[in-house]
Amino acid sequence: IYQATNNQRLVQLLNNLREQMYRYRVEYLKDIAVRRTLAEEHKAICQALRKRDVNKATAYVEVHIDNQQKAIIQSLNQE
Repeated sequence: IYQATNNQRLVQLLNNLREQMYRYRVEYLKDIAVRRTLAEEHKAICQALRKRDVNKATAYVEVHIDNQQKAIIQSLNQE
C-alpha cells in the first residue's frame, strides 16, 4: 500500500523500519492466532480500499498499526 503512494521518503522509511522489525516478526508470526488476526486486519484494509472507503481504510490501518505496536512492545518486554 505504502509503495502505491509514490512517496519515496515514506517507502524508504518503512523499508528501513521493516528491516529492523524482521527478527521480532519471525517469533511473533509463529503464533497461529496472531497470523489469523493479521490476515483479518489485512483483508479488512484491502476491502475498504477496493470500495474506496477512505474513512474505513484509515480506521482499519490505525487499528492494525496500534495492534502491531502493542505486540512489538510486549515482545520486547518478554526478552
